[in-house]
Amino acid sequence: MANLIFISILAIFWLLLSNHISPLLLSLGTLSCIITAVIAVKMGLLENNPHNAKFYGRLPRYLLFLTKEIILANIAVAKSILSSKDKIDPGFIKVSCEQKSDLGQLTHANSITLTPGTISCDIEDNIITVHALLKNNVDEEKSHHQTNLIQKVEGTK
Repeated sequence: MANLIFISILAIFWLLLSNHISPLLLSLGTLSCIITAVIAVKMGLLENNPHNAKFYGRLPRYLLFLTKEIILANIAVAKSILSSKDKIDPGFIKVSCEQKSDLGQLTHANSITLTPGTISCDIEDNIITVHALLKNNVDEEKSHHQTNLIQKVEGTK
């Protein structure tokens, strides 16, 4: 069942990104989704992961939060670059990562990297080392909120 859900989500994602529908493209897209799912199963990526209806039901809330944070970070970075008043203050900061699973920690680190002006450099002992273009804009409360949302999506909280 998890494999079928995984293939369905891959197919929907592929259809949304392809923007062209023809018999050849549909057959190639179906083939690529099946091959991706087979590789994921052989690698054991679908085992012990929360690929169930609850997981996918909780995912949109996190994606909305992440989209909002990406937009706000875009505005902050653009404002600081275009404004002569705001100084760019790059530096490394440490962010706590309370996720229990490797997938949760990876999701948190990748979400930080997706946000403009930040990049995750290292995860060690539940601490993510982040290089931030505007290190004063990093909010520990938002990071904690993000951690909670990821844990809810995972089903560990």
